Amino acid sequence: MAAPTAPAAATVALTCQVYTEPAGDTHDIPYRLGFTVTAPDAVGPGESFTIAVQPEPLTFSPRFSSLVRDLRLGFVPPRGADASGGTLSGGSGLGDTEPYTERVGGALLLHAPGPFVSGTTFTLPCLTWTATAGPDGVVEVALGGPDGTGPAWEYRWEQPSKGMNGVVTGRPDGPALLVRTRVTEG
Repeated sequence: MAAPTAPAAATVALTCQVYTEPAGDTHDIPYRLGFTVTAPDAVGPGESFTIAVQPEPLTFSPRFSSLVRDLRLGFVPPRGADASGGTLSGGSGLGDTEPYTERVGGALLLHAPGPFVSGTTFTLPCLTWTATAGPDGVVEVALGGPDGTGPAWEYRWEQPSKGMNGVVTGRPDGPALLVRTRVTEG
């Protein structure tokens, strides 16, 4: 199995649509999600290797919500390789219900039900794939929603003191590549 290289940082810029009830209004906000990724730079054809994607710690602002639930983060699993479903490990401050993954269309969704109290930092679990490289090309993992059309980032928020709640859905502003491993001979 190929040895991973040192962890690298990856950041994805999103445009998030915020939907608010009871007013029924929407507005867009910019948002950035950070990740630490670990994978080899290059592997040989047919070689097995691991890809690990660790989301950076998150803290929701109490200015905008007091509680967040049902957080979903979508990944396009390793393209260009035969990969197992992905396993979760670690994480902290994840609320009452354990996170889990679900395959929807071409995406692997990481669900973290929460609840998450705003102003409190938490860390989503690391998602790790074991992959076998194809005959040539590259193996890539990206942030993305089901079939490339759904949101890559989504959660429900509440602010009971103001009688408001809603949903945030985020789509990458451009390519959302997290890691690329080249498949090369020798």
